[in-house]
Amino acid sequence: MSSPWTPIPRDWTNSSASAGSSAPSSWSTWPTTPAPWASAAAASRRCTASSARSTFVVGAFSKTFATTGGFLATPSASARECVRMFGGPQTFSSAITPVQTAVALAALGVVTSPESTRRRAAVRPVATRLREGLTARGPEVMGDVVCPVVPVLIGDTPTGRTASGLIARAGLVAHLVEQPAVASDASRFRMQAMADHTDEDIATAIDILDTCIREARLTAH
Repeated sequence: MSSPWTPIPRDWTNSSASAGSSAPSSWSTWPTTPAPWASAAAASRRCTASSARSTFVVGAFSKTFATTGGFLATPSASARECVRMFGGPQTFSSAITPVQTAVALAALGVVTSPESTRRRAAVRPVATRLREGLTARGPEVMGDVVCPVVPVLIGDTPTGRTASGLIARAGLVAHLVEQPAVASDASRFRMQAMADHTDEDIATAIDILDTCIREARLTAH
């Protein structure tokens, strides 16, 4: 992709300037070459239009691969260059470290193994029991997609923080998500089901979560 910057000519001489001068004689005789920022803005618009017609695949290593890092892939060379030149987060990004790479590769080995196939099949009914059990007790479970992450809506942040403390003291690990990750009135717990969780584990988690949320709402209000 060619550079979006339009170079300013080295020779400023024009019909209104004295012969051999190195600068225009007045502002009115400034060269008519478009300003660099104007050309950059036009190039940005062209890139945006090109990107809108392109296919992007975006992924993060923070979930399945249990490490930091991510990627953005596209078959369009122009769209790829557009992201490199005009994407703010891309400007100061850097390559992942060897340790991060090793962790991602090790996780990939687990994901593609027969054990992973077994565990994926086993975790679905666990997540279903957790979701259905919480719903039956009263807490609002968000979404309708069965997956290992089961989000439980709390609402305002103070109630969420109070519940988080009570839940931790009760011995349950529950991750509270609050502002700015979500809206100030939409804090939630992200429960994470595992293939190794037993029916007893799920029943205990449901009881602790429901009891602590109720107590937190009474305390916060």
